[in-house]
Amino acid sequence: MLRVLAVALILLSFTSQAVFAKDSAEKIRFIEQRENIVEYHLSNGMRLLLLQDRTTPVVTTLIVYHVGSRNEAVGYTGATHLLEHMLFKGTPTFNKEKGTQIAAVLESIGAYYNASTSLDRTNYFQTMPSDKLEVALQIEADRMRNSFIRDSDRQSEMTVVRNELEGGENDPESVLNTHTYATSYREHPYHHPTIGWRSDVEGVSTERLKAFYDTFYWPNNATLALIGDFEKDEALRLVEKYFSPIPSSPSPIPSVYTVEPKQQGERRFLLRRSGELQIIHLAWHITNGRDPDIYPLTVLSTLLSQGVTSRLHQQLVEKQLAVSVETVAGRFRDPGLFEVVVTVQAGVKAEKVEKIVRQEIEFLKENYVTQEELKRAKTLTNTYFAYNTDGSAAIAEQLTEAISNGDWHLYTDFTKGIDAVTDQQIQTVVKKYLYDDNLTVGCFEPINEDTKTEEDEPTPKSNKFLENDDFEKKDKAFLKKVTDLPSSKYINGDIIKSLAAYRSETNLSFAKRINRVELPNGAVLLNLQRKSSPTVAFRGSLLAGTYLDPKDKPMLSYITAGMLQSGTKRNSKYELARELENIGAFIDFSSDTFYVEFDGRCLGKDVEKVITLLAEQLREPAFSPEELEKLKTQAISYLKQEKEETFSQAYTHLTQKIFPPDSPFYTRSVEERIQSIESISIKDVERFYKEHYGPNSLVLSVVGDVEPQNLEKVFRRLFENWSGKKAKPPTAKPFNIKTYKEPQIVSMKDKANADILIGQ
Repeated sequence: MLRVLAVALILLSFTSQAVFAKDSAEKIRFIEQRENIVEYHLSNGMRLLLLQDRTTPVVTTLIVYHVGSRNEAVGYTGATHLLEHMLFKGTPTFNKEKGTQIAAVLESIGAYYNASTSLDRTNYFQTMPSDKLEVALQIEADRMRNSFIRDSDRQSEMTVVRNELEGGENDPESVLNTHTYATSYREHPYHHPTIGWRSDVEGVSTERLKAFYDTFYWPNNATLALIGDFEKDEALRLVEKYFSPIPSSPSPIPSVYTVEPKQQGERRFLLRRSGELQIIHLAWHITNGRDPDIYPLTVLSTLLSQGVTSRLHQQLVEKQLAVSVETVAGRFRDPGLFEVVVTVQAGVKAEKVEKIVRQEIEFLKENYVTQEELKRAKTLTNTYFAYNTDGSAAIAEQLTEAISNGDWHLYTDFTKGIDAVTDQQIQTVVKKYLYDDNLTVGCFEPINEDTKTEEDEPTPKSNKFLENDDFEKKDKAFLKKVTDLPSSKYINGDIIKSLAAYRSETNLSFAKRINRVELPNGAVLLNLQRKSSPTVAFRGSLLAGTYLDPKDKPMLSYITAGMLQSGTKRNSKYELARELENIGAFIDFSSDTFYVEFDGRCLGKDVEKVITLLAEQLREPAFSPEELEKLKTQAISYLKQEKEETFSQAYTHLTQKIFPPDSPFYTRSVEERIQSIESISIKDVERFYKEHYGPNSLVLSVVGDVEPQNLEKVFRRLFENWSGKKAKPPTAKPFNIKTYKEPQIVSMKDKANADILIGQ
C-alpha cells in the first residue's frame, strides 16, 4: 500500500510545482504532419512527435537524447552508457530512500521499460497501460535535469558496466567487431566502442560524468515521442505541464566536427584468441544515414546475405564454406560502414572465403543484378521493416534510429526510398564505396584449447555470505513484506481497468476474440484477428522433441526438425526459399525438450500461400541425403561455437550434475552431440518422422490481418486429411536426487567473466 500512496503523492506534489499555460499552443507549436506522425516544438527547443494507434490500450513513451559515444573522447569513453545506468538511480522525487525509485514506480504500473546507448544517441522508453502515461512523463522530465549523479552510484554501476563489457569480451565476434571499428576509424570518435574502453570505464570521475550530463541532457538536445493509445489534447497538456518549465541549455550543445579522412590503402589485422571457428570481418567506409545512397546500400546488403537465395549464402553457406554470413549497411549520423561478417567452416581457409566475398563485389561492379533478384531484395527489406514496426514498442525502436540519424522523416520515408532503388544505383554505390583502398579486413584466428573442469573445487572454510544467519533472517523478512503488499492486486486492477475502458472494434474480451478450431484428427487452430498492421505472425508446435530421442542418437529430433526446412517433395530447398522470399515471408523450425516448434511472418494478403507452404513442409518433407549432410555440417559447427559460450558450458555441466543421463533434461557434452549427429542417417530421420510426426498434437496460432473464416477454410483444407501416429506424451520418471555442497567449476580460457548457475 505504501508504494501505491507514494505514486499518488508524487503526482500531487509535482503538479503543484509545475508552471504551465492554460492554452497548450502558447508553449507547444505545431510544425508539420507526415503520414500519421505529427511534430511539435516546445519553446525550450524540445521536439515532440505524436503517433496515435488506438488498437491496443497501451502507450509507449520514448525520449531520445542526441548524445552517444560519438560525443566522447579519450579519458571518458563510455560516459554516455554509464550515465544511462546512473539515470535510473534516482532524482529528488523518485529515489530509493523514499521508496519511489524509478524501476519500482514503473513496475507498479505494469510498465515494460528500458534504455539503450549507441554511437549517436541514448534513449529511454516505457510501454504501459494508456491511463498511466502521466507517470512516465513525470519520470522523464524529472531525470532530464534532476538526476542524482552520485559517486556511490558511479562506483556500483561501474562494476555492472564492467561486467557487461567483459561479457562482450567473451564473444569472439564482438571482440572482432570492436577491433574492426577501431581500425577502420582512425580520427573520428566512432573509433571508440559504445561501452567504452575498460580503463576509462573504471577510471572516469564522478565530476567528469556530472559535467557530461550538464552539457548534453537538456530539452533542446532531446526528442520526445508518444506512440499508441492516447488523446492528443491530453498528451499535449501533460507534455507542456512537465517539460515546458525546463529551460534550454545555458550554452550551445557542442557539435562533433571531426571528419574521418579518406582511407589511403587497405588495412588488415589479425586477432588470435581461444575459440573454435575463424571469423572474417570486411568493412568499407560509406555515407551517412541521411544520404540517398543509403537506400541502394541497404538493398545491396539484403541481396548479398538475407535469406537462402541471397548471393553470399549461396556461394558460402550452401557450399559448406561458411557457417553463416551477415551483411549490414550502417545507418549512422556520420559516415558509417558497410560490413560483411563470415563465420568460416572448420577446415576451410579464411583466405578462400575472403576471396569469394571480394569476387562477388567485383562482379557487381561489372554486372547489373537481375530484376527478379532486385524485386525480391526490395520486398524482403520492406516487409522486414513492417515486421519491425508492429506495435508501439517496435515503432519506438525504429523511430529511435531515424531520430538518431538526424531526421525522423527517415522512418516515414523508408519504404518509399527502398521502392525507388534501381539496378543502376546498386552498381553505382558498389563502385563508389566498395573498393580496395577503402577496405579494412579483420580476421579472428582461434587458438583451440580444451575446456578444463574442476570437479570438486573446495569451498573456502569461511564464507560470510553463505554462513551469515542474518542474511536468511533478512531474506525471510523481505519476502514477508513483499507478500503483504497489495501491489499485485493494484497492478492487475489497473490493467483490467484499462482493458475494460478500451473501446476495441469488437468490444469483446481478449479470450472471446480468439477463434478456436479443432479438427477430428486433433489439430488445433487459434486465430486472433488484428487489423492495426498489414502483417501476420504465426507460431505452432507438435510433440516431437528431444524426450523422444533414441538413447544412442540424442540429436535425432533436432536434425529431423531442421530437415523440414531443407526441401519438400514438391519444391527444393532453394525453390521453397524463393517462394517465401519473393513475398518477404519466412518460416523457421526449431526443437526443444518436448516440442518441434515453427514460427513465421508474412503480409496478410499472402497468408494462404505461406500456410500452404508450411503444410507442405510439415507433411511432405523430401529428406534429401545431400541436404542432410549440409545440415549435419552446419549443426556441428554451431556446436563447436557453443564450446566458446560460458553459459552453455555452465548449463550443460549443471544438468549433468542434477539429472540422470536418460532424463530429457540431461544435456550431453558437445563431443557426444557431435558424435550423435555424425551417426545419423536418412533412414534414421525418416523413421523418427514416421513414428512421431502427426496432426493430433499440432497447434497453430495465427495473429494479424487475416479473416478468421477464410483462415479456417485454409486450415481445414490443408490439415483435415493428415493422418499419423498418435503423439507420445512425456512421462515423469523417478530418479535419485544428488546434492552438492561444493561449487562445481568449469574453467575456460580467454573469458573475462563467468556465468553462475544454481539448480534445485
